Amino acid sequence: MSGEPLPPLTKDDLEELLHSKVDSFTISPLTAPGENYGSTMLLVDITLPDHKKKSIVAKMVSEFPHMREFFRFRETVRKEIYTYRLVRPEFLAIQKEHKIPEDLFLDVIPECYGARTSRGGGIDQPVDESSVILMENLKESGYRLADRIVGLDLKHLEYVVTRLARFHATATVLKLKKPEVFRDTVMKAAAEFNRAPPPDGGEDKGPEGILDTLSDLPVVQRFMARLKEVMAKEYAQFKKGEFPKPREPFATLLHNDFWTNNMMFSYGGSIGEEITGVKIFDFQLAAYGSPVRDLLFLLYSSRSLNVTKEDCDDLIRLYHNEFIKWLELFGCDTELFNYDKFMKEVETEAPVCFPRAFIMLRISSVPSSNAPDLSKVSEKHKIFRSNSGLGEVYFQKVEKLVLECVERNWI
Repeated sequence: MSGEPLPPLTKDDLEELLHSKVDSFTISPLTAPGENYGSTMLLVDITLPDHKKKSIVAKMVSEFPHMREFFRFRETVRKEIYTYRLVRPEFLAIQKEHKIPEDLFLDVIPECYGARTSRGGGIDQPVDESSVILMENLKESGYRLADRIVGLDLKHLEYVVTRLARFHATATVLKLKKPEVFRDTVMKAAAEFNRAPPPDGGEDKGPEGILDTLSDLPVVQRFMARLKEVMAKEYAQFKKGEFPKPREPFATLLHNDFWTNNMMFSYGGSIGEEITGVKIFDFQLAAYGSPVRDLLFLLYSSRSLNVTKEDCDDLIRLYHNEFIKWLELFGCDTELFNYDKFMKEVETEAPVCFPRAFIMLRISSVPSSNAPDLSKVSEKHKIFRSNSGLGEVYFQKVEKLVLECVERNWI
């Protein structure tokens, strides 16, 4: 079926997934070209029999067979469904059990109204092209994306880093307090799989080839040998499906693709710019591993240019402080997670995080107007072999990332 058109979303599908009658509905694209490579995102406006309106988001697999295979949709769809349907309820339940105050309560995973891995099946059946996830429409609730090309300023990073720490710590609480629940929910969502891309049969330098497009940049010229060695090593491991093994006690549930476009913010206050909430989505790569991977990937792929090295040091400490505070709220022993041990975790993970952040800078900097024709692209990384349309901000971010990671001895 992978070479055939995707099955359309029907009235029967919506009624089955929503457990509700549907009078009528309309479907329109949710995202612009170039905003989503691995999925088809649809806006579904529904009229219920009582004439009430409901606006939801339907997430389906990519319409392009080669992109579905590149993103290993048979594994990634299941991981995301498990995060919404299994992990989210347990995250909310354990906070209620421990009477977490309303002003601290963590609710960052969007509500899921229904999901299936295949038509007529539940969430434990084999995944096929008819899989779908129905989620709350965050835009309707006032959430909006940040500018991925500009990146997140310090205010946004401080806000999301504290919520990321609580997210990781909540999974850790389940691991410590409810190991059976943890096994049946978090570890199902985080189940390992071979994420290496299918071979394309041709000569391929992988993301290392991005360096060739930056050979005129002085900082890249200066450290080219070192950069090529790091990128080549990372891509060789990626092609083989080799990934860092989880280390205790810090190993927890990771988003594993935690950058600007996978979160949305809500705002309030007198001028409408006080951050009041954040929602995190796109859990296709959920994994079990070091929380540092999410933290450093966020900081070094998604910060704006005015966020300094010293700011990042402060954000790393802020993350750890919030992680410890959250564990203490649940009565967990925090000695195993002290700051010195955490910083050893940072130093261990940082060299692995650099190549992914470096690649994501290119991905996040391609303007929508320069989005590639995905029907003609066989592998994701080949999209990014041209500097066409990339603004000066991208080259400044590359220079800043390389210089800071060299200074920290991370590459």
